[in-house]
Amino acid sequence: MIAFFRTDVVVLGGGGIFGKGLPPLVSLLPFVLLAAEAIGKQVEIRSIGAYSDMPAPVAWALRRVVRRARYVSARDAASVEVLGGGKVVLVKDPAWNLAPAEPALVDAALEQAGVAAGQLLVAVSMKPTSDAAMDDRCLTTMAQALDKWAENSDGQIVFMSFSDKGDYDLGAQVTDLLLGERLQSQMRCGNRVRFVGPGLHPAVMLGVVQRCSAMVAMRLHAQIFAAAVDRPVFGVSFEPKSDEFLTSIGIAPLRPDDVTAEDLCSWLDGVASVA
Repeated sequence: MIAFFRTDVVVLGGGGIFGKGLPPLVSLLPFVLLAAEAIGKQVEIRSIGAYSDMPAPVAWALRRVVRRARYVSARDAASVEVLGGGKVVLVKDPAWNLAPAEPALVDAALEQAGVAAGQLLVAVSMKPTSDAAMDDRCLTTMAQALDKWAENSDGQIVFMSFSDKGDYDLGAQVTDLLLGERLQSQMRCGNRVRFVGPGLHPAVMLGVVQRCSAMVAMRLHAQIFAAAVDRPVFGVSFEPKSDEFLTSIGIAPLRPDDVTAEDLCSWLDGVASVA
């Protein structure tokens, strides 16, 4: 609190934090920035994602902040529009500028996960939604497709946990890792699933993605990482931020309920080769 009053500039940094399901503390940030502007501080907003499904009071406060802010940038065209256009600068998500970790660190992460050297790898990233029934249906489809792929290959499946917290007020109980464990338990070939994360440095996660032949991804940054290192992406989306990104790279987003085991398995057979 003392630092807040002493500082001259308050900067809010990136991420798709303003949308449906934002945590309660995040919803207060625009009001904190309004208070900062009211007492004469300069405000900057950099590389954020802001979407039309965020709560109306949060959207109102965020737009008011933008009007007086010294600098504002957003990571996609949808966010520029939501923030009011005009002064808002369109920039790439900062993840595009990340370099993969050095090979020794990536090797160590894969070894800890039980991945054999030189193994054919497919990465999977899932994210809990606010619809548990949809999660269940998507898990069943993913398990069926990955079983078929595993039975026809010698590869392993690297389940990547990008976060240890659930959005949409799901807390720490319903997380990426929980979905991965449920996926593994539903698969006949569940012994071929290996877990990477959460808690690893993003550069290490990016390096792991680079070692994989393909990425089946629901989380936005899994999608970005795969595109950044030129890996094929099977993009599953239930959020505007992922819709926007996948469309920008020429991939039609698939809703979790629209994924079929046949289509996913066929896609994997077509793209999964030694990277």
